[in-house]
Amino acid sequence: MQVELDGGYTGEGYFQTYTPDHYAIQNAQEHDYETFFKNEIQLRRSFMYPPYVEMTSLLLSASNEEEVIKYAKKLYNRIGNQIKDDGIEFQIYGPSPGIYFRLRNRYRYQVMIKYRKKNQTRVKTIINACAKDMHKETSRNDITLSVDHKPLSIV
Repeated sequence: MQVELDGGYTGEGYFQTYTPDHYAIQNAQEHDYETFFKNEIQLRRSFMYPPYVEMTSLLLSASNEEEVIKYAKKLYNRIGNQIKDDGIEFQIYGPSPGIYFRLRNRYRYQVMIKYRKKNQTRVKTIINACAKDMHKETSRNDITLSVDHKPLSIV
């Protein structure tokens, strides 16, 4: 495959893949950005991914796995119930082990929330308030919570 590099230089590049028939690989090989975009944007709309929705990731970590699971479930329920009580359309996932389930002797669990852009301000207010309340509960424990309102990765 021929590729264009910085500065307008061209060169040869190779892809190694288990799915050579995937539309992204085929479109890249054919330099067909428009078809790739049409396929990708359709998938993003149907699966409720950005740019059609907003996403927030909450990552909890602790040295005790049972504790982090307990608080992750609590956070999931608290946020889910408050958003639901406001009548806002949303999806919430988790708690599930983080991509790096155990890092530096800390267990990590994640909660992911998807919501429509029109509800962004209200949902972020709810999430931030719940995170603040959770911090008060967990400050004497070993639990940390990070909130990412626009995660670059959802894995």
